[in-house]
Amino acid sequence: MPLFEFEHGRPVQVRLGRSTRAPLDEQALALVRESVLEMLLLPVFPVAWCDDDPDLGPYLLTLDGGGSVVVVAVVPQLDETRLVAALAQASRSGRRGWRDVAEAYPPGVPSLRRDWNVFRETLPPSPAAVPRLVVVTGDAVGPARDAVTLLGDAGVVVHELTARELVPGRVALELTAVEPVPVAPREVRLELGPAAAVRALGTGEPASPVTRRERRRRETEGESPAAPVVTSPVRTPPLGIARPAPNADLAAVAALVGAGTELVAATNGDVSDAAVLTAEGLLVLADGRVFSSVDEAAAEALGRTVDDGWLAWRFGRGGPFLGEALLEARFRSATGRAGSFRTDAAPVRRGGRRAAS
Repeated sequence: MPLFEFEHGRPVQVRLGRSTRAPLDEQALALVRESVLEMLLLPVFPVAWCDDDPDLGPYLLTLDGGGSVVVVAVVPQLDETRLVAALAQASRSGRRGWRDVAEAYPPGVPSLRRDWNVFRETLPPSPAAVPRLVVVTGDAVGPARDAVTLLGDAGVVVHELTARELVPGRVALELTAVEPVPVAPREVRLELGPAAAVRALGTGEPASPVTRRERRRRETEGESPAAPVVTSPVRTPPLGIARPAPNADLAAVAALVGAGTELVAATNGDVSDAAVLTAEGLLVLADGRVFSSVDEAAAEALGRTVDDGWLAWRFGRGGPFLGEALLEARFRSATGRAGSFRTDAAPVRRGGRRAAS
């Protein structure tokens, strides 16, 4: 928290000591890396320090309370090359599956599930949003500093470290955020037409959603059921964070049941808001976030980890599992059989296949 003194009746920020202007050496960087989460007061769970990115250098792989990956890097200087490397690493790490991340945890996968759940219990009921990429640097220079000021709304935060000499022989580190330029989010609506992919419609007043009861009434009376509209405003995809690569298995299911089909994650009595399956093989959550991993999408939708996303996602609360549709799609691909797949509630037998109707 900054300190102030009053001069001529006006507050003036006080800076203790004097800046040494000396670059941070490797010993200082190592000490910062050991305590970076405490220094930043960042509510994330540390998984492992990784050193597999020569362009970026060491970075800390962490998980926030929702199970999303957060990358934390401590670098001596942030130039445009290292900034691009950090953004690329955040993108790659964000696409990693839960097990892939868990295998990096030194105590092992079962320990991560236990320890991460213990960490989540320490968070408030509605924790603040956490950026996807945090960089601590001794100096943000040139075009990199200019770019950082526009990346705040994209989930990127940069802090600068300055060494300040309080008294001879005693040096303190001052941590200062590079202030971003606020960028207003663009409100969009997601319209889900029958067997149509999700498309952004831009700004405007959202139409009222059609409830299931209203759709049934219209069908009974012979009216054409209107396509449902998801009216929740969502942000545009963050800058620097790539759209996930399509999932071939999800694309096969979409070809079977039709793009635009809604699913819900339902486990242990909890049911999520509806997500949408796209033709290319992605899941779009109600808040607009896009996933190619069924496990990660289910964990985000339910707010906790799931053992198997293919058995968490269902076609309606009492409908068949997403995994059943995948088995059916693979069977038809192997045998050349055609036909429709019922996504309404149907008897299910053990073994993951629907009972014949």
